Amino acid sequence: MEKYLTKSQARSRAAKYAVKIGLPLVLIGIGISLFFTPNFWTGVIIFCIGIWLATRDIARQPFVRRLKRRDKIFLRIAYVAAVLAFAWWLFRPVQVELQASSNVPTYGEGTDVSGIHWTKEYSDLRLSVRNNSDLDYDNLDIAVTTDETFVDLRQTSGLASCTIAPEGEPFFVTSQRMVGGMPIGPGKMAGGVPIGPADTSGQNYTVIAVDKTGRIISISGGVNQTYRIRCEKFPAHNVNTFVAALGIINPIIHGQFPNGLLYALPKPATRFSARINFTTSGRPRTVAISDCKMGQACKS
Repeated sequence: MEKYLTKSQARSRAAKYAVKIGLPLVLIGIGISLFFTPNFWTGVIIFCIGIWLATRDIARQPFVRRLKRRDKIFLRIAYVAAVLAFAWWLFRPVQVELQASSNVPTYGEGTDVSGIHWTKEYSDLRLSVRNNSDLDYDNLDIAVTTDETFVDLRQTSGLASCTIAPEGEPFFVTSQRMVGGMPIGPGKMAGGVPIGPADTSGQNYTVIAVDKTGRIISISGGVNQTYRIRCEKFPAHNVNTFVAALGIINPIIHGQFPNGLLYALPKPATRFSARINFTTSGRPRTVAISDCKMGQACKS
């Protein structure tokens, strides 16, 4: 039978145990802190190692060994329930459903379509984003691409208010027309010298940015291959809809890119892809939809 400990002995044992259990507690704390960073899965691994070390050590303590059988059974059941709850939180399936359609509309030149001023070179894209779950999603971030180039993208309906912008920095130009070696600005002239600002509209001169494969990255005016949709809150059982103007920019003719900016005749897009990030129940998620056909409902 273990003898009674003096106060100094008890404090000494408590201090030693605190040091011994310190590493598992530190690992648990680090793991939890990483749950809310891009290193989520690293945090999960560190957290699980900390929990395993802590529970293994606690199970070896005399006060646990002296528990009655029914109390030990209760603790085991509670431990298994906690593990299952954590696994449910970790692996519970969640979905974002996207569906799109595309056609070449017969809008008149300059028609305002949800803030997009239409031209005959555009085809349209109608995109719906659905949250069919019982959970609200936070910080929904969708990067969407199609087999054509985005000219603009606007929200048309939905409970969530979203911010929309091209991914990355659009490539804008600053141009200055030169005549006889003299800069000609749109302002007034004084003694043959322009006193107005330079022409920075990007309309007279067009610069095209391409990557090493020849794919167009962006064009002056904000045309872009990928658009981002960011919604701070995306409620459960909600659908948001969007409309986009698409164009076929600088088609390859006889194996060569044309000189200057050129729109081909519009035609409907045939497919789209999306990279989706969001948070639900405090758990960050990353899912993707690849090569979804127009008219088809695709789930992440």
